Amino acid sequence: MDDSPRAIVRNPFPNHAWPQVWEWIQPYRRSVMDDNSPTSKGEFVKEQIVLCATPTYRTWGVHRDNELGGLITFQTAPPATPWAGPTRCSRRPFSA
Repeated sequence: MDDSPRAIVRNPFPNHAWPQVWEWIQPYRRSVMDDNSPTSKGEFVKEQIVLCATPTYRTWGVHRDNELGGLITFQTAPPATPWAGPTRCSRRPFSA
């Protein structure tokens, strides 16, 4: 029997978990955010929920052994390039 961890990607990322993402990115937030980025957890969560309501913004949660620990986002730039756009990934450290 194979006991290795299983990763599953689910769309969409759950809205209730955006505060967790804020915590995950704290160690490197200054490296990946600019002066126009949210400066508080509340601002970040609100911005993400608004983005999720945009038809061009897609999200996925990455789960390992049914535990949420990663995020993938993709935003298209329609109508010219509905298949291309920036992708971002964030994750929290998984315990062994």
